[in-house]
Amino acid sequence: MVTDWQQMLKKQWELNTERFAQAVADVTPEEAQARPQNLAPIVWQLGHVTYYDAMLMRRAGLEHDLPADYEKMFPIGTDGRGPLPPLADVLTEFHRGSRRLIELIEDASALARPTTGTANYNTLADGLIYVLGHREYHRGKVMTLRALLGKPRIR
Repeated sequence: MVTDWQQMLKKQWELNTERFAQAVADVTPEEAQARPQNLAPIVWQLGHVTYYDAMLMRRAGLEHDLPADYEKMFPIGTDGRGPLPPLADVLTEFHRGSRRLIELIEDASALARPTTGTANYNTLADGLIYVLGHREYHRGKVMTLRALLGKPRIR
C-alpha cells in the first residue's frame, strides 16, 4: 500500500530526476568536461550525485552495481580532475539508480530499512529526503557551470 507521503516523495524524486536531466540535456561532451574558473565539471556533478544515490542504497543494505571506477572518481573530496566518463554514460547510470530508488519508494518496508555509516539519516526514507537536498545543491552547481559556459538559463 502506497501512502500519501510516499506519493509525495515519489513525485519529488521524479521531478528532481527530470530537472537534473534537463539541466544536462543540451550540454556537449566538451562542455560536460569543462572546468570554468577551475570548478568541478558538469559530468562530475552528475557522477557525484549518482555515486551518492548508490551510497544511500548501500547504507540501507541494498545492492547497487555502480561501475567500480565511480568509487574513485566521484566521492566527496574529489573534484573532477583527471579522466571522467562521457556525460551520456553517467546520465545512463543516474537514470538507472533513480529508477531503482523509485521502486524502493513504492515499498513501505524498504523505506523503513535502517541505514549505517552516516549521522545524516537513520532510514532509507530519511536518506531519500536528505539526498534530494544533496541533488538540488549539485543541480545548482550545474546551473552555475551552465552560466559560465554561456548556456541558456533553464528552470
